[in-house]
Amino acid sequence: STGGQVGGGLMDAPIGRQMEWQAGGMAGGMAGAFGGIGEKAADLQLRAQLRDAEQRIEALEKSLAEAHKQTEDFKARATAGLRRAQAAAAEKEAALASRVAAAEAQLAAATAAVAEAERRERSQTALVEQMRMQHAQAAALPAGASSDVA
Repeated sequence: STGGQVGGGLMDAPIGRQMEWQAGGMAGGMAGAFGGIGEKAADLQLRAQLRDAEQRIEALEKSLAEAHKQTEDFKARATAGLRRAQAAAAEKEAALASRVAAAEAQLAAATAAVAEAERRERSQTALVEQMRMQHAQAAALPAGASSDVA
């Protein structure tokens, strides 16, 4: 009875250990299998995250390229606008310079006309003065005398 139990226990020990090993092996195998599934799942998840990150990078690169293109377009439009404004300003400046030159020419012509008028006036004044002197001299002569004799 006790011996049987002891004997039975001893006899059961290898079977029990065998079962333990079997169970352990199965558990280890299942853990390995589940671990493999877990690793595959983790690997798939990492690949999905990597693909997602790559897509985000591509989208950011496209967005950056578009922003760069818009910046270049804006710079081109701004430069063209600046050139147009400079051309318009140069045109206005040329038109003003032309008007100033025309006004200066008119002023010179008017100044010359005034100078000519003043010269004529002096000439006429001198002529009138000469005629007065001749008239005074003629009036001073005795009646009937000729100015040629004097």
